Amino acid sequence: MSFQTHMNIDPPQAWPGDFASANPRYTTIGGEGACRAGAALTAATFGWLQSDGVTVLNSGTTTPDGFIRRGGQGNIPNYLGNSSMSIPKGFMVTVFPSGDFWVKSAGATTRGASVYCDGTGAIADSAATGAIKTNFIYATAATAAGEMVVITAKPGV
Repeated sequence: MSFQTHMNIDPPQAWPGDFASANPRYTTIGGEGACRAGAALTAATFGWLQSDGVTVLNSGTTTPDGFIRRGGQGNIPNYLGNSSMSIPKGFMVTVFPSGDFWVKSAGATTRGASVYCDGTGAIADSAATGAIKTNFIYATAATAAGEMVVITAKPGV
């Protein structure tokens, strides 16, 4: 762990993967004991529920089943590491097809524009090659690439 080199005056708005509101949110319904990471997952990305109704992966080519929030289910696998967004294989995971979440934008965003991800579930710019459209839209005002933004999806969208 490196030595602290600066100190923020104010805490950050949020971390990627945090809930952005107390509005209603819904989870994907899986089978008994569902859902579990089929391989190491990354929080604050999109996930695809596999045909067994239990396994969730960060990879796919179709519209993802939902968002994997940063819910404290990850662990820090590196010795003396100070943080991680990794969810190990076999750990329980919750997939949210709707709700309001904080993410870090991959490109410039505008309110109401569709959110895209890449084949690994990470937020992607809509112009990126192979970008996959999700059921989420940007809920905050226009921002530049790399800024924290709120994405949202409503039930039945």
